[in-house]
Amino acid sequence: MRDEMDARMWDAHGQQFSDDLHRLFQAVKVTFCKIAAINFAAPWRKSAPNC
Repeated sequence: MRDEMDARMWDAHGQQFSDDLHRLFQAVKVTFCKIAAINFAAPWRKSAPNC
């Protein structure tokens, strides 16, 4: 019984969960890229980081 309910919930909301998880990982990636760009900034270079 519980497995059926879990399967229905996953079927109804699984794609939304996956999309939200993808957005979270993208936000973490951008954040770490910005932190690294600030940490290793070279004032004599004008190029933007590849974030």
